[in-house]
Amino acid sequence: MTVNWRACKALKAWLAIRPTNRGDALFFTKFRRPLGPRGIQHLAPKHLREAGIAGASVHSLRHTFGTHMARKGAHLDVIRKALGHESLDTTSIYVNLAREEMDKELQEHAL
Repeated sequence: MTVNWRACKALKAWLAIRPTNRGDALFFTKFRRPLGPRGIQHLAPKHLREAGIAGASVHSLRHTFGTHMARKGAHLDVIRKALGHESLDTTSIYVNLAREEMDKELQEHAL
């Protein structure tokens, strides 16, 4: 998977301070075990609250990512691969949501 330059910059900063001798995983639990998907789902609400982001979840962050990428004009197959979808039908939901958002903004900011 390709990571954008901002994510690369953040990961490089983390790797510079990350405790060593912990294995190949990027993030670890307080018990020094690799952090998996369930661990991320458990930690996300805490950090979202601290950031003042109400009503968000790991799923809504994925959803926002897909919609944002569609809105910015990313190819549907690129979004599909980034989200790990098997079918373009699943990914096309994000294109429809992006269109709805754009239509809404066009109406709100009409001349």
